[in-house]
Amino acid sequence: MASLSDLLTQQTAAQVFQTLLSYYQAAGFPVTSWQPGGVERTRLMAFATAISSTTATYIPAIAGGSLLDYSPNYPGWTALTAQEIYELIQNAATFTVGNIVFTNAATSSYSYSPSSPLTAVFALSGRRYFSVGSGTIAASGNTTVSMQAEFAGAAYADPSNTGSANLTLSTPLPGVTLNNPASSYTSVTHTGSGTGTVTPGGSPVGNHSLVISITSTGQAGVATWSYSLDGAAAVAAGAVSSLTNIGGFGINVTLANGAINPSFVVGDSYTFNTPGSWITSQGSDIESDVALAARCRNRWSSLSNIPTQGYYQLLAMSVPGVGSQVTQATVVVDPFINNKINIIVSGPGGVLPGPTISTIQAFITPRARLCDNPVVQSPTTLAITYGGTITVLVAQLASAQAAITTALQNYTAGIATNGTIRLADVIQVVMDVSGVVDFTGATINGSAANLTLGGVGSYVLPAYPPTLSFGYVAQ
Repeated sequence: MASLSDLLTQQTAAQVFQTLLSYYQAAGFPVTSWQPGGVERTRLMAFATAISSTTATYIPAIAGGSLLDYSPNYPGWTALTAQEIYELIQNAATFTVGNIVFTNAATSSYSYSPSSPLTAVFALSGRRYFSVGSGTIAASGNTTVSMQAEFAGAAYADPSNTGSANLTLSTPLPGVTLNNPASSYTSVTHTGSGTGTVTPGGSPVGNHSLVISITSTGQAGVATWSYSLDGAAAVAAGAVSSLTNIGGFGINVTLANGAINPSFVVGDSYTFNTPGSWITSQGSDIESDVALAARCRNRWSSLSNIPTQGYYQLLAMSVPGVGSQVTQATVVVDPFINNKINIIVSGPGGVLPGPTISTIQAFITPRARLCDNPVVQSPTTLAITYGGTITVLVAQLASAQAAITTALQNYTAGIATNGTIRLADVIQVVMDVSGVVDFTGATINGSAANLTLGGVGSYVLPAYPPTLSFGYVAQ
């Protein structure tokens, strides 16, 4: 099949010059008597150069702008093509929002407002966050304040539990210290029409996800339900209003009645993860041209009454207000439950906050096709530790260590849900860093082998950032 470059053969300035000369000759112009450096010869070559440059720059862009395989090569064209032909708007960058706890040991309170915001600074990254709205830091106590990143983008993903030594105010308030503790659990995402609530509790151990499915209608203690831990097959809990130490991981669940009887409706589901995060809304970069082009292709699947994987991917990545927070959307038919479609979404920082999952679910549910029961969920995460011994030129030791950290973080962030972390890739990433001489004894989570995440019925992402446990030898 011909490519766009095959169809658009570029003419050089010399070729255009010869073409113009032929027109002059046809008109009887004495072109053979021109001397090098002559006025007309120089002028004609200038015209030929301008024509060659224009055709090489603009004609391919115009021709390729409406072709999804080529439009990302020409900045601005993909967004225009998506809007004009596919009626899709490029997802804008979003701001990270999170909760920071202000501990005030002073006997006086402090106020903040949009005109006089509080500014928190993470020392390790240097990133700043501003208070949202107006409020008061109470005296002699703790106050949780919603804070928004200074700029939009995925880079604003600072870790939880930073501590007061590394999280400070740019303009200190006497007696006030900051922390951004992670909650034990994410918020609970509810799908369905019931008014009952599910509340997690206890002291959870490790990273886990839990899906509560209502299997018969009724009030708490009458309705039956089941749970799926980390994507495994559902386990019947029966008609109980609470359950403790699920899976042996310290996870407790309590069902409470809502405003309408029956509170719990068959087919409803409740999803949450542990641990949570201080971040309530993860920021994201502007949607890339490549991702937007893929969304345009998935647009065709929306014309069919028969649902396809591409259709649900399109919906998950087109939610108003969420936009480019979803950078991965994996659609899998559930291996255990008939007509259930698992939509596993993640963002630039990995697991998305609970409110984002709820927003995506609320958008997709009324758009489900036929008898599908689409359930939006986050993948669980697995902590990743890279080990081995790295030999580095002594003069480049410090810069190489920093570059290795960045390179392995970027590599890990690029692993898809249920992807494979390859030992050969890890070795190559390290060896590509300037100053690295050798890398021996490389391991992933203590094993000198590839690591495949997830499996049938389970959906796993590598936890970010990975832990680097290297020994360095200066040479």
